[in-house]
Amino acid sequence: MRRALAAAIRAYRRWLSGRGPLRGVSCTFARCESCSAYGLRVAREAPTAAHAIRLIRRRLRRCRDASVYALAAPGGGAALAWGADHERPLDELVADLTAARELPEARATVLARRWR
Repeated sequence: MRRALAAAIRAYRRWLSGRGPLRGVSCTFARCESCSAYGLRVAREAPTAAHAIRLIRRRLRRCRDASVYALAAPGGGAALAWGADHERPLDELVADLTAARELPEARATVLARRWR
């Protein structure tokens, strides 16, 4: 089952990532360990496929929650918005990143982007 999960991630990377409607999407963690690279790593290291899938789902949520967005402001112009991780207590966020087996570079990326 873990091999099938890894094969699905490799297929996403080969045929979907950066193409079609996903063309403009950029991973929050792209400069360290992208979400798909994280998925391949935990598919290899996790004790079961179910555990790996839970970790991957949490990572995808974390990618969204750690993002900063440029939005169109009412009346024209631009505005910034950010995900929920920017509002979380720092110690809670660090504990979550550590429990999720994030590499030190990924933890540093999330913490460097925090607004608070």
